[in-house]
Amino acid sequence: MLYLMCSFLLNGGIKMKNRYKIPILIVSLSLLINGCDISSREEIKDSNAASAADTTSVTSETTVQTPTPSPTPVPETSSSTVSDTADSDFDGLTDEVELQLGTDPQKADSDADGLEDMIELLIGYDPLSPDSDSNGTPDIEEDLDDDGLSNGDEIALGTNIFSDDSDFDGLSDGDEMNIYGTDPTDPDSDGDGVYDGAELSMGKDPCDPSDGAVSVEQTFVLEINNPEDPAITSVEVSASCSCDISDFIEVRDVYNIDFHVMGTPARVGSPIGFYGDEDPDGITVVIHYDENSLGETNEEDLVVMCWCQEDEGISHYETQEQAVLDTENNTITFELQRYGSYIVADQVAWDNIRPQSYTLS
Repeated sequence: MLYLMCSFLLNGGIKMKNRYKIPILIVSLSLLINGCDISSREEIKDSNAASAADTTSVTSETTVQTPTPSPTPVPETSSSTVSDTADSDFDGLTDEVELQLGTDPQKADSDADGLEDMIELLIGYDPLSPDSDSNGTPDIEEDLDDDGLSNGDEIALGTNIFSDDSDFDGLSDGDEMNIYGTDPTDPDSDGDGVYDGAELSMGKDPCDPSDGAVSVEQTFVLEINNPEDPAITSVEVSASCSCDISDFIEVRDVYNIDFHVMGTPARVGSPIGFYGDEDPDGITVVIHYDENSLGETNEEDLVVMCWCQEDEGISHYETQEQAVLDTENNTITFELQRYGSYIVADQVAWDNIRPQSYTLS
């Protein structure tokens, strides 16, 4: 049986890595060498039983020799074998991979150009050439991400060699270092709670922590491109806030997203969602529409309605009575009083909506 097991393993009967096969083979061979096959054990058991039965008539002593166990064979390991996980130079490449690539497993930077082998491979450079593209500019002086900082500068500064804006503050690493004097690894260099890029767009100083709480009037425009229902073309939102307006309020086209308002028969164009955490007081909304895409709706009948969901679970539409319709400029302007989904609606069509009646048969 054990012979068959060994043959089965050696001939690939079980799919497993060789490092798992060897210990199993060793154990199996050990059992064979020690004479511990099942059939041999049964023969010894029968022989011992027969000897015990004859002890009453035989006066001479019989000594049974116990076989001496043979040591378990241990496979020899070669000191010249390269580990598949060793990384002698700590460059992120295993020694085995480096030998395949031709790089030096004892040097993190095989071509001594200032860039470690792993980094060069990741960015597409040749780890065996200090000037991978042979353009006369050493790899260390190239600017991979075109942010105004050389590869060497990025490594020295700790910025991301793959990204032109390492801290995602809206300013390129090169501009932060060479123009604004901000920290390219910190999105809020002065620690006033407003990102560097936002401060500049608001007219603030990203290196002055005292202007963080100063509110600035800002406007955000959401362009809407809805070929299925193109009546609404854009939404303009204005507010005075100390942070970037896009962080203060979120505006989204919720066409085919908010199905509470999608099915409203009187709806015109895309429904718009307004979301925020602060009090919406002081936010002005201007909806721009295309009068040529109104279909059968008369321009003078346009109104704005808000889908209100109360805490009690009751939902209803609320007409924004303060909305001002400007048919000359094709706009509807109103003050946002609550967050939620809004629609432009045909007032006449809305008034003519009647609940369906059903007759029970």
